[in-house]
Amino acid sequence: MKIFLQLIPTILSMIVTAAHFLRAGDYIFMTLSISILLLLFFKYRLFLNIVRASIILSTAMWLNTMTKLIKVYTSMNIPINKIVYILGGVIIFQILAFAIIFFSKTIEKRYFIKILGK
Repeated sequence: MKIFLQLIPTILSMIVTAAHFLRAGDYIFMTLSISILLLLFFKYRLFLNIVRASIILSTAMWLNTMTKLIKVYTSMNIPINKIVYILGGVIIFQILAFAIIFFSKTIEKRYFIKILGK
C-alpha cells in the first residue's frame, strides 16, 4: 500500500500528460503516456528508468508549452498570470513526482535500485 501511495504523483502526472496530448490530438503520445504507467507493475530497473525519463521529458514538454503560450498571450496583450500559475503548478507537481520516484527507499527496495551516494 505504501508503494502505491508513493506512486500516486507519478500516476497523476502521466495521466495529465496524456490528457494534454489527447487535447492536442496526438493520439500516439497519449497512448504512450498511458502505457508507460503499465510499466510500473513490473519489477524491472529498466522499466522504472523509462518512467523516470518520461517524467523528465514531460516536464520539458510542459515548460515548452508554457513558453509558447506566454509568447502567444503577450503578443495578444492577454495577462499571463493564470497560465503561469496553472502550468507552473503542473511543472512543480511533475518535479515532485520525479523526486519521489527517484529518492524513495520503498521504490528502491521494490525495483532493487541502490540510491546514489549510499
